[in-house]
Amino acid sequence: MLHENLKYYRQKYRLTQTQVAEAIEIGKLSYRLYEQCERIPSAILLLRLSKFYNVSCDELLMNNCSDSDGVKAKDSHGQLYRGKFIELTSPTNKPLNERIKLYRRKCGLSQTQVAEVLKVDRSTYALYETGDSIPNAFTVIKLSKLYNIDCNMLLMQDYPNDELELDLDKSITKLTKKEQKMVMYFRMLSKPQRINLLELIKLKGED
Repeated sequence: MLHENLKYYRQKYRLTQTQVAEAIEIGKLSYRLYEQCERIPSAILLLRLSKFYNVSCDELLMNNCSDSDGVKAKDSHGQLYRGKFIELTSPTNKPLNERIKLYRRKCGLSQTQVAEVLKVDRSTYALYETGDSIPNAFTVIKLSKLYNIDCNMLLMQDYPNDELELDLDKSITKLTKKEQKMVMYFRMLSKPQRINLLELIKLKGED
């Protein structure tokens, strides 16, 4: 879906792949691979793209934009962001790696538990928290599902520290390790998959 949305917004503003690549400060070949779904953009690039098109990260990741109103070409590029992308944080904002660590700790989860659900090695996940590695866009989706928050709360610098936990569901901290594991995997499922699983559990409970 992400690659389709990238193509949708580029065509909506009558831009070439080269123009978009230059705007978000990457090579044309790299950008082309994102639209062809042969490579997944990092969280930083996802943030740049959302800022460039003036849309939320969730809209790029979770919505099928092409189904909403079709491609409507714009005569003006006035809505597009034309500034430099400087990934700096102020004292009132936490960078991505600190937010990931904050949510995990507030939910009472270990790095091993989160890494298992993300299907990465614990050492790989640990690099996300130290800031030595940047998760890709699909990993950001998984993390947002895991903590039951929108992607913007992980990525956007518009959320000060004191607002980061407002919508965080901490009920998972009261569960046993096995129950936590069930909830974590359940959150990774799509809506149809969740419905099917609940039906199966209901049938098992009636046996």
